[in-house]
Amino acid sequence: PVLIYPNPSEGDLHIIIPSTITGFDVSIYNETGLLIQNHKNIKDRHMDITGLQPGIYMIKIVSQNDNAVYTKKIIVQ
Repeated sequence: PVLIYPNPSEGDLHIIIPSTITGFDVSIYNETGLLIQNHKNIKDRHMDITGLQPGIYMIKIVSQNDNAVYTKKIIVQ
């Protein structure tokens, strides 16, 4: 399981993923499904999303270990 907090967020996200995942890719989509941000080979579990406008977004996390996909909804205030 993956946990993303705080949600709603004002600009900083923390991603908690299984410790067996050593790297992952993060894609952020807006409400219409348009790709807004794409981050490859993330090792840090903290993301700065201050550039996002307030709204609802979907975050897709793909593990580089086994290509497992996790999707979460976040709200940016």
